[in-house]
Amino acid sequence: SFFNVSGGPWGSEDIFSSSDPLVGTCGILAFALCFCLPQILVTAELSCALPSNGGYSLWVREAFGDFWCFQETYWQWVSGVADAAVYPVLICDTVLQLTGWGDIGLVQKWAWRATTAVLLSLPAYVSVSSVPTMLVGLALITGAPVVAFVACGLPRFDPGRVLGARRTQGPIKLGKFVNVLFWNMEGWDCISTCSAICEEPREKTIPRGLLGAMVITTVQYVLVLLIAAGISPGAAPWQDWNDGTLPSIGRSMGSWMTVLLLLASMVGNAGQYMSEFMEDSYLLQGAAEIGIVPRILGRQMPKSGVPYMANSAQLAIVLVLLTFDFSDILVFDNFFCATAMALEVAAFFVLRWRRPDLPRPF
Repeated sequence: SFFNVSGGPWGSEDIFSSSDPLVGTCGILAFALCFCLPQILVTAELSCALPSNGGYSLWVREAFGDFWCFQETYWQWVSGVADAAVYPVLICDTVLQLTGWGDIGLVQKWAWRATTAVLLSLPAYVSVSSVPTMLVGLALITGAPVVAFVACGLPRFDPGRVLGARRTQGPIKLGKFVNVLFWNMEGWDCISTCSAICEEPREKTIPRGLLGAMVITTVQYVLVLLIAAGISPGAAPWQDWNDGTLPSIGRSMGSWMTVLLLLASMVGNAGQYMSEFMEDSYLLQGAAEIGIVPRILGRQMPKSGVPYMANSAQLAIVLVLLTFDFSDILVFDNFFCATAMALEVAAFFVLRWRRPDLPRPF
């Protein structure tokens, strides 16, 4: 769940640069309470009531039938593939920005991104069980430098100066602010597509995992962004931040911190890519099993159970999307995701009304 939503504070820089530290902090906390928590409760209830690969698509099918189930599957899959394409872009943009190669040609930039995407997709072809195990290790690796950054930055942090800072470059960029907030804090429903393989008892495992990930995600965004804004007023003012800025802010603590944050950024984005890639594969496989997408997409490796056709279909689309930049992919991703989430919420209320007898362990 942590990697489905966050994977670290990477890509969150625009929350502050499109508003200011106070508005950005309030936005994160408000989003956690008013958006994340309700989505977590809906996901926990329906994942336990209808545990199967396919997740939210099957919730919609139970509530509205096959037509809207297909729409939900299509919207979520397109959103998921677009979201997966963001992470190779973030990894390569961060590395190129730090090495001074940010102005290389479009073909070379795409080649770097495509190579990254292919390498990160390989574990999903090898073994279904290998991906969750790898994600646990990646979470520890990406978390350690973030903790070190917070610990070293806290003594130098002046909350009054940071929270009292205001924009001097025009009004708040509301569209960009909401877009980046939404992207950094959505994805709590993703675990539903793997709910059939979640450890029992699901009514405890799923809610605890989701709520724990929400707390970690919210705290890391607030602490890291505030401390980064407080220690870099001259070298990297928060007004000028964009995706990939955070590792460069570590230079004020020494080159070792820059290296650690760069490593954490790459590992965090890699974990998010693998998590999203796996979730989308199971979504397609579950949809193929019930016949709402071509059954060929449900084909699996005989021994490992890897949905190799679904993997290949989405990798091909990811490679095409890598020609776009971070902000362009974000708008595309958020539109389809928000539309699909509205349908999920509607399905939740319809099932409460039409199926009050449905067993709901949570």
